[in-house]
Amino acid sequence: MNRVLIKIASLLLVLIFLPIVILSVYQLSVLSNDEKALEEIYANQLESILFSVNQYSDDVVSSWAGRIERELISGRQIADKITALIKDFPPVENVIIAGPGKYEFPVLLSEITPEKKSAIAGKISTLLKDKSSEVSKLYTYYKSGYRKIESFEISGEENLILLLFVTQTTEKRDLICGIIINKSVFISEIISRRIAVSSGDKFTIAVISDKSDSIVFSNSPVKYADLSRKKELWVLKEYSLGIALKGETVTSAIRTRSQQSLILLISVNILFVIGLIFVFFNIRRQIRLAEIKSDFVSNVSHELRTPLALITMFAETLESGRVKTEEKKNEYYSIISGEANRLSKIVNGILNFSQLESGKRKFSFAKVSLNKIVGDVSGSYSFHLKNKGFIFEADLADELPELTGDKDALSEMLINLLDNAIKYSDTEKRIRIRTALEGKRIVLSVKDSGIGIAEKDRKQIFEKFYRISTGMVHNTKGTGLGLAIVKHIVESHKGEINVISAPGKGSEFIISFPLA
Repeated sequence: MNRVLIKIASLLLVLIFLPIVILSVYQLSVLSNDEKALEEIYANQLESILFSVNQYSDDVVSSWAGRIERELISGRQIADKITALIKDFPPVENVIIAGPGKYEFPVLLSEITPEKKSAIAGKISTLLKDKSSEVSKLYTYYKSGYRKIESFEISGEENLILLLFVTQTTEKRDLICGIIINKSVFISEIISRRIAVSSGDKFTIAVISDKSDSIVFSNSPVKYADLSRKKELWVLKEYSLGIALKGETVTSAIRTRSQQSLILLISVNILFVIGLIFVFFNIRRQIRLAEIKSDFVSNVSHELRTPLALITMFAETLESGRVKTEEKKNEYYSIISGEANRLSKIVNGILNFSQLESGKRKFSFAKVSLNKIVGDVSGSYSFHLKNKGFIFEADLADELPELTGDKDALSEMLINLLDNAIKYSDTEKRIRIRTALEGKRIVLSVKDSGIGIAEKDRKQIFEKFYRISTGMVHNTKGTGLGLAIVKHIVESHKGEINVISAPGKGSEFIISFPLA
């Protein structure tokens, strides 16, 4: 036996411990590279989000320009149509056209007071003269088949901006056309909508005034210094876009993630070492247990093979070292842990049922309060039920007499019923537990609003391993032992169990016990 132990210990050392050490050293050496890769990924993601906001605002302005161009080409009732456009799009204050001949001076197409029209026209006339070289470039772009829109600040009008582009009239005459936009309204009506879509619940996006380095709009509270990325806002001169992760900066997020990965790596190594020590000192017991392994495997159903296959696949993938990112490793560890817990629950259910069926399980009968058992179990399930979105109701009878029973077994019975109610509830999630005294019997009722049970299946649901072969019940994982265990416990307490159910109308399990 000692020689066998030495061989097994040597194999464990060579096959498991040494690879873990080598993998740990390697992971520590590449941790800094992973941080840089994460920074790059975050940077690209932030750049893409800001680009999408810019692109959207640019597309909106281009659509306005296209509509104005179509109205000018049509040549009919231009002023009325431009006024309608301004009403349709609140950020548009006015539209101007200017060019040779009668358009030598800018003409405002929307109706405003003559004094204001004259003042704005004069400022734009001066702007066109001062920016003649830039305006000439717009004509050049247009002749080459590209309509470029250029933005210009209007002197003395801090909240207005002029977007110029070149178009043609019905007579094929080139005109310079401009859209006067209210900056504040454009930000609140146009840019804010795209920010809401692009930011989701993970990012804060802000519009920044470059003149004052202050935030004029953001989808959630943020400080200017916390904005990790800034990008020029294409449409509005002297404004920029800024972005930040909600709750933390990109640098702190990466640092936290690296620390978590390091802690996880150390924890896993410690667990492996503890596991190796445990295996070594318990190898004698494991050899003895190997004799019953074939008997256990012969009784494993498809429900057992699935988690075993997943655990094996992901464990081998991790052991081979092919997984390079910590995020993927964490995902695999989570899957392995979840499937192991699922496997453990199935095995425990089988063993408990085996003990009940063979009569080996001993009950400790005493006077117990059914209300207290319901309170304890529902209290332990409260977080789980709330997390799953269930509405839970408890209607407990006042001064309910005690009954003679095993507290642990009755708790297990109630847990199985609650588990079933949770698993087989679909869209409507409501569970109600009721206790009552009816004649000389104490009644416990567990009612859900789940998928229900057809009449042909109701007589068989308490049989061991029986599972309904269609619908959600078939797709939900389980061994088919839960209700069989419940029935055994009820009958061991000289009680009775009945079910009232119909497809789509939920199920109610009613259990009655004799008084103590």
